[in-house]
Parts: sequence; structure tokens; C-alpha cells
Amino acid sequence: MHIPHYWAEAKTTVTAGKSTATLRRFGWSDSSYEEALAHAEQRLSVAATEWHLKPKAVLRRERKVPYNGADGMPIREEILDEGIGYVITRNSYGALCLNTPDVLIADVDLPNEVSLTGCLGKLFGWGRVNANSNRLAESEKERSEGYSDRHNVVRQRVLAFLERRPDWGIRLYETPEGFRLIATQSVMNPSHSEVAAFFQAVRADPVYVRMCTNQACFRARLTAKPWRCGLSERMHPRSVWPLSESQLPIREKWVEHYESVARKFASCRWLETIGPQPNDPYIAGVLDVHDRLSQAMSQLPMA
Repeated sequence: MHIPHYWAEAKTTVTAGKSTATLRRFGWSDSSYEEALAHAEQRLSVAATEWHLKPKAVLRRERKVPYNGADGMPIREEILDEGIGYVITRNSYGALCLNTPDVLIADVDLPNEVSLTGCLGKLFGWGRVNANSNRLAESEKERSEGYSDRHNVVRQRVLAFLERRPDWGIRLYETPEGFRLIATQSVMNPSHSEVAAFFQAVRADPVYVRMCTNQACFRARLTAKPWRCGLSERMHPRSVWPLSESQLPIREKWVEHYESVARKFASCRWLETIGPQPNDPYIAGVLDVHDRLSQAMSQLPMA
């Protein structure tokens, strides 16, 4: 996992015969902007050499993206807190995110407020699905039954996986769109085969799985999505971190308002722990940060 404190971009114009191109490369550092710029110039020099050999194969400009889509690039987000086993960042729409290199977290998205005989029944082949069974649950009873069914789907996947790995412990959380699973028996490398097997067994979100591998870290959103807690205005400016000095006051004003609203919501809710309780102080520390900032142990509405 790498989430740099400093970023810089260097550019140069290269010419070979009648061909001319402007190349740009990012650099990053945990120490200083100057070191980030030196890194950018080093990467730019390599790109320029490659361009002279195979100009069509060389990317002229790297995309400036925060997390999703940043294949092979470090996570480009504002760092708010760092501790043993975790880094807290603010993502592209303003929410806080937990990033950890080795505490296994999985996101499992399932249809929300849908009855078992509806979309889930169709998806998993349970029973006959009639033309009216895909409706959104409208009564409190239907919503409750839909939640129970979704919970059981994920729970059974976890139990089936744990039959072959009885030493594993899994904390199960509900999220607005599905469930979050955190493994507590030991630290895990995102590229480890056991992690891949777990992701496959619980049917983790494929985009999340890809990003875990690309960024060598696991990730969990800790605060509400702005639009779910009633904010109609998205975070601005929408520029990817870092921002210019002139943009910071505008962002800080939005963040202050967002946080005053978001604290009234939880991002997930703890449901149960399946298997052994966590006894590793390192993992327990990361779990404490997760549960406290996500307000997972509260009865607040989720967003």
C-alpha cells in the first residue's frame, strides 16, 4: 500500500525526425514536494528514452485519478490520519476511507430492499419468480424480510468458506447496499491466494477486488455518502488531490458542512462475529478505528 503525502508532475518535449511529442509524468514522495518532483523527472527520463525506441507504445500523459481507475498508481487522496496498520483518507466525493495493507476487508453488494422471491430468487434460482416479484418492498414487513434473506445469503457463503478454515474469524457488517466482511484471524496480503479464494467464496464486488490487487491494500468507506444524507451539493472543487492553495478554503468550507451532517449517520452496522474473536492487537487496533469512525456499533441510520 502506498498513499504518498506529496505529488508533482514533470513534462518535456521530445523530438525524433519529424515527430514531436510532449510527455508528462507524475512523481510522488512521503518526504517533500522537491523529492516528488525529482521522482517525476526520473520517470519522465525513462519515458523519453522509451519514446525514442517505440513512440507509439509510450503513454504521453498519465491520468490524474484518485482511487478507482488508478491502475498501478499510488492512491491520490488527502491523508487525514495514519496509525499502525491503517491510513485514513478523504475520497473523491468527500467521505473518509480506511486503507489497510493487510487487514482483510471484503465488500459484498446485494440488491437493497428486494424480496427473496424477487431479484434474489431470480439471481440464485430459488423458487419460481412471477412477473410481480421484482417490485421494491413497500411495507416494513417486506423490507425486514428482504434484509433477513440478504443477510442469510451472505452468512451461508461465509459459513461454507469457514468449514474448510475453522481458524478464521469474520466480522459481518450491513452496509446500505449490501455487506462488509472483515477477517480477524491474521493479517493477509491482498495478492495471497487465500484472499482470492475468500473473495470468490463470498462473491465480493469485482471492481473492489481488482482495486485491492492493484493498490495492494484493503479499503472501507467510514462516513456517509453525501447524497445519501441529504446533501445536494457535491464536494467542490472536484479537482484531484492535491489542490492549489486558492482552492483549499472552498473545499474546507464544504467539508465542514458535510461532516456536520454525516456524523448523524453510520456507514455500516455490525451484525455478528462468526468464528473466533480477534486476539491480535494489531488487527484489534484497526478494527477499533473502523468501528469508531464508521459508527458501526450505533443505531444511527446508514448512509
